[in-house]
Amino acid sequence: MSNKKPIHTFAITEVKDIYYITKIVKEEAQLFGFGIREAAYFATACSEIVTNVIRYATQGTLTLQPTKNHKGLKLVIKDVGSGIDNLNVAMKDGFTRHQNSLGLGLGAAKRSVDKMFIESSKDGTTVTLKIFLPIPKDVLDFGSVSFAMHGEYINGDKYLIKPYNGENALLAVLDGAGHGEKACFSADVLHSFLSENYTQPLPFLVKEGHKIVQKNKKADRGVELTLCRITPKELELVIVGNLFVQVLSDTPNPIQVQNGSLGVSLPEEIYVQKIKKPKDFTIILHSDGVKKIQYDSVSLKDKSAQKTAEILFDAFALSDDDATIVVAKGY
Repeated sequence: MSNKKPIHTFAITEVKDIYYITKIVKEEAQLFGFGIREAAYFATACSEIVTNVIRYATQGTLTLQPTKNHKGLKLVIKDVGSGIDNLNVAMKDGFTRHQNSLGLGLGAAKRSVDKMFIESSKDGTTVTLKIFLPIPKDVLDFGSVSFAMHGEYINGDKYLIKPYNGENALLAVLDGAGHGEKACFSADVLHSFLSENYTQPLPFLVKEGHKIVQKNKKADRGVELTLCRITPKELELVIVGNLFVQVLSDTPNPIQVQNGSLGVSLPEEIYVQKIKKPKDFTIILHSDGVKKIQYDSVSLKDKSAQKTAEILFDAFALSDDDATIVVAKGY
C-alpha cells in the first residue's frame, strides 16, 4: 500500500458499479486491518453514497486511500449533480427525492463511519467518509469505575472516554452539583455536547459547554469538569472546579485547577496545561467522591488501566457521594 497514491479510483456510471465498488471497499478495509464488522459498516456507508450518485447525479468518481496519519481509510465520492439544497434536512432519516427509497442514505452512512463530511453546490456534491483502526491496548489502555453514592440509584457523575483518529483520545469527568436526578440531568446535558464535539479545542469545549448548560432550562445545577486530551506528542489538561487529575510518570507534573462550574460561572480565560507526552505514563482523573489518593499505599505496577481504576476506587471512593475514576495508561 503506497503512502502517497490512492489504493483505488473508480468511475461511477451505472448500477452494477454499486456492487463492484462496495465489494472492493470491504475487501480493502479487511486487508488494512479492520474486522469483518467494521469493514461491513464501511462498505454499507460506501454503498449508500454511491447509490445516491446513480440515483440523483447519474455519474461520479470514488477514491479510496489511507488517511493522512495512515491509521485509517478515507473514501472521497464526488458527483456532478445539481447538489443538495438543505444538508440538515437531507441528513434526517426519511428524507428522499426518490420514489423507491426509504430515505435512510446519508444518516445511515454517517452512523456507519467515524467521520463524514459533505460539501455541496449547484456543480455537484463531495462526500468524504473516514474510519480509523482502534488504538492498540499496548499503546493506550483505558479503564473506568463510576457509581452513585450509597443508597442512590441515579449518578450525578458522568465520564467520557473517546479514542479517535486512531491515535488520539479525549477523557472527561463531569460532576453535577450535589447528587441525584437534577445533578444527573445537568451532567447529561454537558456529556451529550462533549460526545458530539470531542475533537474541538479544550477551551471551546469548556466555554460552549458552559453556554449549553446555561441555556437548558431544566439544567439547574452547575457541572464541574476536567478534560484530558492525549495526542502522539503531548497531553492537554483542563480542570474547572473541585476535580482531580494526576499524571504518574518519571517527571512530576502538578496540574493547575481553575475555580468555576459550567452553567454557573467560569474564569475569563480557560487555561490549558500542556505536557510533553511521557514515554510511559498513567493518567488518573477523578471526582470529589474519591478522597485524596495515596499512591504510595497501593500497588499499581503492571496493572491494566481497568484494574488500576478498580483498585483505586475500592481504596479511596467515598460512600456518601457520587464517585468516578477514569484511568489511561500509555506505553
